[in-house]
Amino acid sequence: MDSKELLSIIINWFLRIAVIFFIFPFFYDNYVNINLEQSFWNWIVKILLIIFFIGLSLAIIFLKKSRFYNLGFFLVFIGSFYKILNIAFQTGLSFEQINYFLLIIVSIYFMSKTEHSRKKRTH
Repeated sequence: MDSKELLSIIINWFLRIAVIFFIFPFFYDNYVNINLEQSFWNWIVKILLIIFFIGLSLAIIFLKKSRFYNLGFFLVFIGSFYKILNIAFQTGLSFEQINYFLLIIVSIYFMSKTEHSRKKRTH
């Protein structure tokens, strides 16, 4: 294995871990802030959210590279867009929105780069 392949493997795993860390706050916020009337339903929803997060994390880890890029792009794009709108409706314009806008742009860049390299390999 040459250094280019090793670097690709390391970056691929860092991207997978980064996507898991990116989606964790969305589940954590819902897990902690659920206030349903009955505690039984509260625990059911919390357990279902935990199971869904673990399942999604395992899917991210074990997906093939090309499918992971598509899923990771989708999750980062939708999550960042949600956070931009959420911040806008809560506090108005904020510098925090710039971070999520940058995430959208970087995810679009990486998605277009992987599509370009995939097309180059097939021709």
